[in-house]
Amino acid sequence: MSIDQPPFDVVISGTGPAGMIASLCAAKAGLSTALVGPAINLDDKRTTALLAPSLDTLDSLGLSEAVADIGTPLMTMRLMDGSRRLLRAPTVSFDAEEIGRALFGLNCPNAQLNQMLLDAVSSQNAIKRIEAMVVDYTLGSNPIAMTLNDGQVLHTQSVMAADGKNSPARSAAGINVRRWSYPQTAAVGVVRHAKPHDFVSTEFHTETGPFTFVPMPDADGEHRSSFVCALSPDDAGALAQMPLSDASLFLEKRAQHLFGALKLEEEVQLWPLEALVASAFAAKGVYLTGETAHAFPPIGAQGLNLSVRDGSDAVDVISSALTSGDDPTSMLMASRYSAKRRADVWARTFGVDALNRSLLSGNPLLQVGRAAAMSLTRLSPRLKKGLMVAGLEPFGLRSMVGAMRDVMRPAA
Repeated sequence: MSIDQPPFDVVISGTGPAGMIASLCAAKAGLSTALVGPAINLDDKRTTALLAPSLDTLDSLGLSEAVADIGTPLMTMRLMDGSRRLLRAPTVSFDAEEIGRALFGLNCPNAQLNQMLLDAVSSQNAIKRIEAMVVDYTLGSNPIAMTLNDGQVLHTQSVMAADGKNSPARSAAGINVRRWSYPQTAAVGVVRHAKPHDFVSTEFHTETGPFTFVPMPDADGEHRSSFVCALSPDDAGALAQMPLSDASLFLEKRAQHLFGALKLEEEVQLWPLEALVASAFAAKGVYLTGETAHAFPPIGAQGLNLSVRDGSDAVDVISSALTSGDDPTSMLMASRYSAKRRADVWARTFGVDALNRSLLSGNPLLQVGRAAAMSLTRLSPRLKKGLMVAGLEPFGLRSMVGAMRDVMRPAA
């Protein structure tokens, strides 16, 4: 049964935060929009650090106060060597004020973030919310037909695919992915701790990967942080089976007692680590966003922030095409979107991959190189600022490359 209305300008398939933000951006751009997918996940125990450019996007959507209500400021990012290796890298702290910002971003509990975005979507008359799954795509012409599991058929001039790592939309468009896994599982949860976090996000670099503490609001007079701890699958499984007191002590020792005594609020959740990157980011009117296009380990708070830029760029391309009378399903529009996203996505994906693999490697030359790079960063304000800008801005890598050239250039 077809929905009796003209084709949508865009249908977003996927109801995670990336899909909801994309739908809000599309509605703001004046596109007739549908958001299709399952019920919103309001039971995700993870948190997400929304960095400053993503906060700017939410501000443009009128959500700055709502996100501020649920987020905890991140004013400093601290990298620490948490390994037991003979050669250890120095600690490096990055302060937002060094690049003229009050904060790097806000750390938001995913359940509250999803609820906030759901409320925003529900308040938008321009977004048709359809709680269903897409079971078939008919591509190759405009309009695109999307068959839902309840028998409905939607017609649309474009699709933004935010339907996850195993995306049916991506498969229908014939877009291949490069996919790989890591010998790691992320244990995630929330701890209360004796010492204040002082709005500092701390990332320990260990032999099994990153172990990150991110500030959360105090509760009942106790300090709190969310954490992501990359472990071997066996160790992660063992941690999940420990009594809370034993698991808390395990994490406390692994954090070098930096936060004093730790107390888990509840059992950890486990997430196997894998990565993927698409060979192209659009085809046949399907524009890939979020984990449909890219996925990688939780290092440097890049995942959702990259996804927000995907959605914004896809809306720009689709909106421009419709305004100028071009076909959003054309190869030209697909190439235009892929060109917008390629450098940003590949640089983040393979940069995070290289850092993660360097942590796992026991090669002493690699460890020497990592320690030297951390030392150089600590000693060079120019390089340090370049790295901070690169972590935040979509084209900040240019700043980092320029800084490295300055550092390496011989003195006159």
